[in-house]
Parts: sequence; structure tokens; C-alpha cells
Amino acid sequence: MSVEWNGGEFLAAMRQAVAKGLTETALAAENIARRKMPPAPVAVKTGGKGGTVYAKAPNSSDPLGYPAHRTSALRNSLTTSVATPDNLRAAFGVFDGARGPGKFVLGQGARGYPSYLEFKPVSRGGRRWARRTINENVELLAATFRVAAKREFARAAPR
Repeated sequence: MSVEWNGGEFLAAMRQAVAKGLTETALAAENIARRKMPPAPVAVKTGGKGGTVYAKAPNSSDPLGYPAHRTSALRNSLTTSVATPDNLRAAFGVFDGARGPGKFVLGQGARGYPSYLEFKPVSRGGRRWARRTINENVELLAATFRVAAKREFARAAPR
């Protein structure tokens, strides 16, 4: 009886499983963030003596809530970078010029308005959305990683 250890094949399957788990987790976080961004309140139309009066719309979002969307620009520009076995890093957010889930992005992180919302103090218009998405859903995201990585490893593992 002999035992043969295929360490290289095992390592390749493990890296593929981790890459799949990271990508699925980032996609799940992106989808959670999209669902949490509510529509912004609109101005209220009221009648008046001299004609139509528009009441001022309230603040676009609750200072402690997810950013609301009027044009959906932030919500529609969320994307996910895909992890590969050679680059075990996946992220969700707004990247330089890339849109849509599942695109491989060599981004330098969020730019402009999304980073303004994430990093400014709440008193100056900041709305924590990326870190909040992760912090409030740690268990769900961890379970997503475990399931996706386990499924991919079972598929890719050497026999």
C-alpha cells in the first residue's frame, strides 16, 4: 500500500475555494448594501392661495441610517472585485470606472462621493454604509464564505 501526497494540487484547490468564498462574500455584502439604501424622501406638494407651494424636502437620509438615493447613482455604481487563486482579495464598493457585479477591478478603492459618505463625520454629512454593512452582517457573511468555499473545495479537490 502506498500513499501519495499531492500537495500542489491540494494547495491549488484550497486557493480556488478561498477565492470563490471571498468573491461570494463580497457579492453578498454588495447586495445587502443595495437593499439597505432607501429611496430619498421627496418634496411635498401642497396647494396655496397663490398657486402650488412645494414644501422643502427633509434631509435626504437619516444621519444614522444608510444613505438614501434620489438618482440611485451610488446604489447603481456599487460593484465587486473578483478574487482569483493568485490574488486572494475581493472587495465591494465603488471603483474607478467599473460598474456591475462580478467584474475584476484593479481599483484603488472608493472615490469621491462614496468615500465622502463613508469617512466624513456624521455631523458633516457622513453616512457609514460600507463598514456598517459588514459589521451588521458578520455572521451572514461568514456563513456565505463557509458555504461557498466548502462547495468549491468539494468540486475542485484532488481525488
